Amino acid sequence: MLQIESINQIQDRLAVHPMYAKLTNVKNLRIFMKYHAFAVWDFMSLLKALQRDVTGITVPWQEAGVDPKLTRLINEIVLGEESDLDHLGRPCSHYSLYLQAMQEVGADTAPVRQFVEGRDFSSIPKELGDIVDYHLDLALRGKIHEVAASFFYGRERIIPRMFS
Repeated sequence: MLQIESINQIQDRLAVHPMYAKLTNVKNLRIFMKYHAFAVWDFMSLLKALQRDVTGITVPWQEAGVDPKLTRLINEIVLGEESDLDHLGRPCSHYSLYLQAMQEVGADTAPVRQFVEGRDFSSIPKELGDIVDYHLDLALRGKIHEVAASFFYGRERIIPRMFS
């Protein structure tokens, strides 16, 4: 019988991926950040898809029709991701903070900035483009439970472990 790996097992493997052990010098960190910036950006697209579906963002306004606890959770995440405070106490998105960190270490921000501005998939490596395209398609056309699963199991639950 085919055994399917559990989400927890996959996350455990991702949390100790050998790539992290290579992030011991600035050169490798720059390379990692250059490509990881795309994940930071498409994370926001998944989050905004969740916000669209579980909060009242229509005009004229209507309640979302979901448990208000879920609406509050998503709005709290959006608040932090879009307007967290930087080291000087100024509101700033996590994406902008990431780009600032990239600049501080000398990582190349041009690829992600150009992509976000023009959505030109031919300007990035095919493998990266496939991943970003998948997440954007999911954010635009996915069912709410698919978007939530990708966001929470594929990002929110694993990211703290990756960065520890």
